Amino acid sequence: MKILIAALLCIVYIPAFAAFPVVPVPTNEQAALLQSDSPQLAANKKVAYDIYRYVMAGQLDPLGKLVSKDLINHNPNEASGFDGLMEYIKQFIGSEPRPVKDTLNGLVSIFAEGDMVVISFVREYDNPNKPGEKYTTTWFDMFRIVDGLMVEHWDGAKLKTN
Repeated sequence: MKILIAALLCIVYIPAFAAFPVVPVPTNEQAALLQSDSPQLAANKKVAYDIYRYVMAGQLDPLGKLVSKDLINHNPNEASGFDGLMEYIKQFIGSEPRPVKDTLNGLVSIFAEGDMVVISFVREYDNPNKPGEKYTTTWFDMFRIVDGLMVEHWDGAKLKTN
């Protein structure tokens, strides 16, 4: 009887252990994420946010005012330096500019402390355990912002294979 009760409890409570989908902040609430009691932290958040807005639109020219020429990049697929970043962006976004949106698709959060800003997004992938189904997770980018410029960048990218 105890085994039957334990089995029934497992069946009932298994859904409680499933991961919840990652949900983005509604676009009409994104501006609030840029606020801070510290004007410097708010400015740093805005730099990271704007970098993403320009990159997603393929607008590379404005990045010259937001990214250091000596950018240190910790993504194993991107070369360091401004030119390395530009080359990488062209590979996955293209070089045909599009209108810059006021908001970011899939934005989850923006945090800032000192000269560091972390921005996160929803990522959706095919579920390898359930063909035809998707699952969501979170992608993080971290920026070090100094004097209004991104000088260093980290993300969760893995080395691409040929």
